[in-house]
Amino acid sequence: MVKMKTLLFPLIFLATFYCKGQTVLLKYDEATEPAYNKGPNQKKFVQGIIKVGMITPPDQDDANIKFGNSFNLGIGVRKKFKVSPVYSLGWQLELEYTDYKFKKDPAILSPVGSTIDTRRFDVSSLSLGFFNRFNFDPSRGNILGTYLDLGITGSLAYSMKEVYKYSTGYGNAVSKIGNLDYVNIIQSEVFAKIGYNKISVWAKYRFTDLFKASFVVQELPRMAVGIELGLY
Repeated sequence: MVKMKTLLFPLIFLATFYCKGQTVLLKYDEATEPAYNKGPNQKKFVQGIIKVGMITPPDQDDANIKFGNSFNLGIGVRKKFKVSPVYSLGWQLELEYTDYKFKKDPAILSPVGSTIDTRRFDVSSLSLGFFNRFNFDPSRGNILGTYLDLGITGSLAYSMKEVYKYSTGYGNAVSKIGNLDYVNIIQSEVFAKIGYNKISVWAKYRFTDLFKASFVVQELPRMAVGIELGLY
């Protein structure tokens, strides 16, 4: 949990910083509102994104995951195309890192015969997503307003590793095992997000398997929830 607090602190700081200069339009008059050449409510809008989330139950196949310590991080860019005041669509490109931490199991031993102190499964991926956006405040002015996103993502898991930390007679050691032959590098998820301007809350569900069916490997949890900060 110390690591998660360290990750959350800069996100909260950024959220405070970016929200500080934001102007909220309490009343919008289309006749008197000045014309904008760029901004969140124009025909096209590009923004950066940074997000942090937690892996959630159910624990798929009783994989013995430590919920609260398993997390998902992402950074990327999003482009939105406005179709009407209440509907937009777009795409997003992200680099993501997911860390699945397992509970300690005395039955699983390290190469030197000692108990493994920390065991985790790391996934680094590049994802491309497409979304539909529905706005709840069509007369919002040149801001994103309140919205709901529904979308789907396809990703390439370019790095998947088993990581073990354990004690030896000479000190602590870390073993990282890559080039795994039992993983599926192509993944896909569906996601939903509700937000207001730069801050949103998201949830996603992976409907593909991390591991090949021909191998007897416990599948890992499919759901994650978190918060996202828009950078613009």
